[in-house]
Amino acid sequence: MYEIEDVVELSVRTLAKSELSDRKIRNLIYNLFEFQKEWDCSFTNFRIPQLLIRYQYMFPFKLEEHPLYESNREEMEALRKKDFAFLGDPDDGYWCRRYRNIKGEYVEFGKFCCDAGTDLWNTMVSIGKITGLGAMPPEIIDYSHMILEVTAEAKKQKNRKLLALWYMVCFLTSDEPMEEEVIEKLKDTFIEEKIFYEADKLPGFEITQEDIEDLDENIQQLFLPYVKWRSLTSGNLAAVREKCCDLLNAGDYYNALEEIKRGLLLEPTDGYLLLYKAAALIAMMALSLLKKNEADVREQLDVLDLLLQNDMKEKDFIHFYKALAFRLLGDVNQTKAELSLVLQINPNHSNAKRLLEII
Repeated sequence: MYEIEDVVELSVRTLAKSELSDRKIRNLIYNLFEFQKEWDCSFTNFRIPQLLIRYQYMFPFKLEEHPLYESNREEMEALRKKDFAFLGDPDDGYWCRRYRNIKGEYVEFGKFCCDAGTDLWNTMVSIGKITGLGAMPPEIIDYSHMILEVTAEAKKQKNRKLLALWYMVCFLTSDEPMEEEVIEKLKDTFIEEKIFYEADKLPGFEITQEDIEDLDENIQQLFLPYVKWRSLTSGNLAAVREKCCDLLNAGDYYNALEEIKRGLLLEPTDGYLLLYKAAALIAMMALSLLKKNEADVREQLDVLDLLLQNDMKEKDFIHFYKALAFRLLGDVNQTKAELSLVLQINPNHSNAKRLLEII
């Protein structure tokens, strides 16, 4: 399952950026890959070989160093023509002539490997080929506590993508027993609107009330807030945009801003949401619903200028709110210039005509 593969890879990358000890990281990596083995996943070591080697989970050796090389020389030498091969059972190691890196480029490797805790690893330890920390048996960590440790680091690094992936994985494994204390800590980690938005971007991730009804009551509390949130927001950027637009047209600027904030968590650079935010703030200041602040006005003018530079289609809308902004700043000439641009684009813009008459 790609979800499991992705969460394991990203977890290792995140742990590598942490301040945890090498031993702690190695133990977590071991348990992450043991967890992955329980699912229908591909062999993913070569997504992150350097990290797995660095933390002494994966051990590369020259082909000649294999314990069975001398007794099976012909068979071993034949491996050099293969890009990849398991040496019997995966616990007996694997050969890699070359692999594709994250950029899709081939990297020459030319080694056989074994992973910590496997049969071949035990053999290599016993003959002195692996020593030090690498020779220590990995510590087995309970599944739920492994999640706690990895997500705590992800939260520290503000890695919302990884947190969202673990939230999804927690749902996939929701039949696993969890202590109430663990669930409470996971609630503190996952129940946050920013995480919900990230989770909602994941392909196929959609939890409904019906999906959680048969879960243990404590586990339900981990997912019920997401279900409620999704029912309110539709969890959909297009729906959020539409709702924002409707609220603005109705003059409900306060609720429009709240909805805009939700949308910007989902997509911080969305042009429409940035436009709606600028329009709401400028309109509220123009109507004295919000205290006029020159710095805020100029900030929204910068946003509107950027949207124009990006060739956004709603140019009459943008110029109109620029006109309102310049009026707030007391710049009559620039206000008139912007209104003139509005009417060049849309001669029937009634609000622009009315404002031009007023000033």
